[in-house]
Amino acid sequence: MADSQWLEHIPFYFWLIEAQQPGLVFEPDLITGSSYFALCQAVDKLNTDTRCVASFNRQSHQPNNSQQQDEIKEYNNNHYQEFSILSSEDALSSIKDIEDGTLDLLILKYNSSLILNNKPVNSWEKKLSDQAIVLVHGSQKKEIKPLCRKLKKTYSTIEFVHGDGLLVVAAGEQQTAKIQSLLSLGGNSTGTRIMQDVYSRLGVACRESWFSANSKKQIKKLDRQLQETTEHLSAQEQHNTQLSQALDKTTKALVITSENKKDLESKILDLHQAAEQTESQITELEQEKQTVASQLQKASEEHQAASQKQSELENNIELRFEELAKLTTLLQKTEMECQQLNKEKVTLRTQVSGLQGDSKQLEEQFKLIKQQTNAAQTEANKKIAERDKKISQLLQHNQLLEQDQKQAAMTIEELKKENIRMEQSLQQRFDELAVLTGMLEEKEMLIKKSVTPDENSSEVTRKGKKTLSFNVFNKSNKGSKSQQKTKDIELIKNSGLFDEEWYLKTYPDVAGFEEGAVIHYLQHGYKESRNPSIAFNNDWYLTAYPDVKQANINPLLHYVHFGKREGRLIEAAL
Repeated sequence: MADSQWLEHIPFYFWLIEAQQPGLVFEPDLITGSSYFALCQAVDKLNTDTRCVASFNRQSHQPNNSQQQDEIKEYNNNHYQEFSILSSEDALSSIKDIEDGTLDLLILKYNSSLILNNKPVNSWEKKLSDQAIVLVHGSQKKEIKPLCRKLKKTYSTIEFVHGDGLLVVAAGEQQTAKIQSLLSLGGNSTGTRIMQDVYSRLGVACRESWFSANSKKQIKKLDRQLQETTEHLSAQEQHNTQLSQALDKTTKALVITSENKKDLESKILDLHQAAEQTESQITELEQEKQTVASQLQKASEEHQAASQKQSELENNIELRFEELAKLTTLLQKTEMECQQLNKEKVTLRTQVSGLQGDSKQLEEQFKLIKQQTNAAQTEANKKIAERDKKISQLLQHNQLLEQDQKQAAMTIEELKKENIRMEQSLQQRFDELAVLTGMLEEKEMLIKKSVTPDENSSEVTRKGKKTLSFNVFNKSNKGSKSQQKTKDIELIKNSGLFDEEWYLKTYPDVAGFEEGAVIHYLQHGYKESRNPSIAFNNDWYLTAYPDVKQANINPLLHYVHFGKREGRLIEAAL
């Protein structure tokens, strides 16, 4: 049920449904459903033989309000579909489908199309029954005050000013005794003021009770959101832990990569040094080769000089042949050494070339490892920055959550205190309602005693001059008291709490009562503190619920009518 000013009139709806017992109720231009579902609830709780009909407002057919209309239909189907019908037609079309003279209760809001129509009365007056009541919501609003003044001049009315106002119009001639008692207060300013004050307080209590229930729903919703946020925060912390572990693994990998980088740099430096030493050895061998070649050239020149001087050296030829043999041997040895040196030079060049290739490969591997290391370092730095940012955001979010949690706890505590206060206030209002009910019943009895049949007939005649100009049929109210007595007897017998055999055995003096044990208990027994059975204690019930005692109501009848539905307890007789 949505928040609405009409919530403040719910207590009166319950009284009206019980007092009038309408056969057909119609509310046009349904928007939120607050007032209509309050009437349906009253029909359901009081178990009256009533059929309820409502039509939607044109605004509810718009796309923005279609969801609200679907929710109202779903709520009606789930709770009141046995006796409630929601029509998709507009108000004027829906009221045309109602048979003339059958509508007992019509609810009109200040913005209803039946009121805003140029001729409002002509569209619904012929539909009203002899006991019809018209409720005009928003009677305190400026736009419908002229209509309310016209209705007050034409019919018997009584008005409640709280909740934007509610005008009760007795449009039918034959009203129930309770309705007539209510209308008779219209001429008594004190009684009217007391009744308006009581129903105003009860209405405010009902609306505060709705706010309390709505607050509890919001608290439950906040608790669920807080739990979801806590779970999300826990999951985020686990994710942060995983990120930290991954970061530690990446850091260890970077350390290992850095150590491998240092080893590779050391090996490359050693290879460079070995290559430099090899080049130095090659240079030395080249120098030795040049020296040997110079010696060979010098020896060749000496050989030529020796040949020219052969004639001059014939005396020393043997010495020269020996020297030549030595030189030849030395030349051969030198040539072999040169060949060996050339082979070693080729080998060294091959080794240097291989070392240079290995050096380039190692340099490329080093560059690749360096690039991978730099990329990993950059990615790690990004992840670290993202993690720090997320941790900072989570810390801020956590602080906000803690603040929201503290605020929610304070709000919950305040709402609990407010709920206790409203429950106490509601109990006081129900006590006042019980007192008012007793006053109204006493007033009704006084009116019945003070008004003679002729006066009552003349009063009806006088009011008949103000009723609508269509055919009516007078219904006799004779026998209503006997019918109520018969109904009470049936309720007592079917309650399961009256044991006739036990009653006669416990109170043998009742055996001489001609009308029977049940009527004796209804008329005399409960006043004499006699219990209807061993399962029901009269005195205990009246002591436990003083409002029943103050209203002078038979305790068993009260329990069957109201107490059982209200959750009141009973105690066995000793």
